[in-house]
Amino acid sequence: MIKAVLFDLGGVVLESPLKIITNFEKRMGLSDGAVTRVILQDGDTGPWACLERGEISMADFCQEINARSENAGTPFSGQGLMASFDDMARVRPRMIDLVRQLKKRGQTVAALTNNWHSGGLLQDRFTQLREEFDLMVESWKVGLRKPEAAIYQLVLSRVGARPEETVFLDDFGINLKPARALGMHTIKVGSVEDVVSGLCEVFGEPI
Repeated sequence: MIKAVLFDLGGVVLESPLKIITNFEKRMGLSDGAVTRVILQDGDTGPWACLERGEISMADFCQEINARSENAGTPFSGQGLMASFDDMARVRPRMIDLVRQLKKRGQTVAALTNNWHSGGLLQDRFTQLREEFDLMVESWKVGLRKPEAAIYQLVLSRVGARPEETVFLDDFGINLKPARALGMHTIKVGSVEDVVSGLCEVFGEPI
């Protein structure tokens, strides 16, 4: 029996961060992938990962990104990039409807998101979304981020469910892999239809 459904936010309930970055690159006249290469440099020890774990401030992150983008020969403003993520605050209404349906069915519904202490419109949206979910685990608040196994174990302990009693939805396959390794059911999200069909398959009935 499925006791808990875990939703990623950006790219699932909210606008995709990849779309935000792509739009920013176009506005700045940058080549495709230029921003991603800079912000993801050094992977799990780089500034993006550190920001999501709450290990550095937004000001320090932006300063580091300004320097790294300059060194890469594709200069852009870290402050401008992060301000553009306010566009991610757009909620996908059909996903909220699904969250509410699942709660009515008796499932515990939680959000598991990599994010940062942003302030502004995006932070306001997270505040509103907390009212929709039974639980929200934010990477910067717990010092862990997807795809680190410990953050999945943390959310399981907080919702009080075993992995096999849990479904996790995310738009990034890299974030689904450790959840699946723990024994969770996983659904890769490209559209609302993916979510509906995936949940119906897991539950063995329409939702």
